[in-house]
Order: sequence, then structure tokens, then C-alpha cells
Amino acid sequence: MDPNEVDRIRATIISQGNILDSFELNNVIGVGSFGRVVAGRHKKSNTPCAIKIMEKKINPFCYREVELIHRVKGCPNILTVHSAYEDEKNMYLVSDRCTGGELFDYVSEMMGDIEPQRALRLGLEMLRALEACNKAGFCHLDVKPENFMFRDSGINAPLLLVDFGSAEPLVRHQYAATKHEYDPADDDSLARLTGTTMYNAPEVSVHAKFSSRSDVWSVGVTTYIMVAGELPYQTEEDGRTPRYETLNTHNIRSIFPTQKSFELLRSMIQLDPSLRVSASEAIRELEDILASY
Repeated sequence: MDPNEVDRIRATIISQGNILDSFELNNVIGVGSFGRVVAGRHKKSNTPCAIKIMEKKINPFCYREVELIHRVKGCPNILTVHSAYEDEKNMYLVSDRCTGGELFDYVSEMMGDIEPQRALRLGLEMLRALEACNKAGFCHLDVKPENFMFRDSGINAPLLLVDFGSAEPLVRHQYAATKHEYDPADDDSLARLTGTTMYNAPEVSVHAKFSSRSDVWSVGVTTYIMVAGELPYQTEEDGRTPRYETLNTHNIRSIFPTQKSFELLRSMIQLDPSLRVSASEAIRELEDILASY
């Protein structure tokens, strides 16, 4: 990352001082590709929190993650990061602590028994989080059940998007909210392997390209899995690499039987991103569909 940009992030976003002066760092509660998360507690207020620790030598993108997640602070469907600290070795992100568990655990427990209406409501929350990211000028690029958490254990607890380690800024073209505004020629190129292959959009996995439509694909796949209990396409023998050519969007009709929900989900997982809806378009359609239930 450009040294001048790092200096700007340090001056405007990263808190001064040692994190240990203000917070207790306790047991590990999660481990990801770009760091680990520990349970924390604010010493003065005694408020529990979660603290993501990223080793800067291993994760050179940690400054970008700090900057991008700061852009969407306050979105109700994105985990709130309150502050960031650093020392010579690590970067620390201090956030609210979610107590409702991962969407992954919920999907695994229900395994294909989630009602379409419930799946669509959760899909709407995911899309609202991704729309906020896209409007802020970046893509998350690792949308999957493991990266959404329920804020608490309440029956209507909101879903929160977490882990921005794979996020990339939109450079060639800012968010295209409509099909008319979107041109695949403006897709950005990836300079690194990112995301989780079985959820990645075809343009990400095959062509190392991305746009805001790439996140919509991943939401569509996740929504399909919630109801069907399986991916909407076959995978290679490793079970992780999609065989995109096996995608048959007509199968969605048996999963989401109403015409509008079928058409929406089909438009979210089009192989050609120019035929895919934006997050904003999908949100409007989903709101209309859910209002009819």
C-alpha cells in the first residue's frame, strides 16, 4: 500500500497509544485467513467487545481493511468497528461482540429446511450490507455464511457482515446501481487470490475480475443454499471448485416457487454479470416480494 496512504490512515483512523492501556485481550473466539479474533473488554466501562488481531507482516492488506470498514461505519447490517490500534507487529480492530452465532451454523443446523420467506428476509439483510459497501466504493468479495453473524440470539436478530480481509476498492468505475450504468469492460482486476472459491462469482474465479455484481452472485448462492441445502451447481472432486457450466437456473423454480422470487434469484446468479441485478435492484425487488407475504 502507498506509504502516504498508510500515513493518512494512521493520522485519521488509527487510535494513538497502546491497546492494552484500554482493553483486556482474552481467549480466542475465531480464526480466519487474515487474522484471529479474541474476546475483549474495555477496562474503564467493563463493556465486552471482540478484537480482531492481524499480524502486519503476514497481512499487508490490513491498512486497507481498516480504511474500507471505516467507510461503512454505522450501517445496521455491518459489524460496527469502534476503533483501530496498531503496534510494531499487529493491527487491532475493536468491534461489538456478536452473540447470536454465524449464519453458517444456522444453515448447517437447518440443512435445507429454512422456509423460502425466511431465506429471502436474510438475503435482504445481506444485500443491504453489500449495497452499503458498494456505495462506499468497494466490494467485499468474500460473501458466505461464515462471514455473517447474528447480532444476538433474539428471534429477529439482524445479520451483520464481518471480515473485510478480502475487500477490494472499485477503481475503474464506481457503483453501478442499474443495469444501464453497468459495463463489464469497467470491471476491476484482482491482484491477489481472494474470497472463497465455492461462493466466488465466475468472473472472479475464472478471469480474476470483479465488480459489485460479484457480491450479488455470492448472496444469491448463499440464499439458494439456505433453502436447498446444497450449491446450485456441481463442484470438482475437491468439493470446493465450482463447475459453473452445471448451473441450471430453471431448477430454482422448485426451490422458490413464486414467479417473482424465482425470477429474482435467477437474476442474481446469472453467469454473465451484465445480466445480473445490482444490490440496489435486488433490494427493491425483494422488498416488493416480501411485502406480498
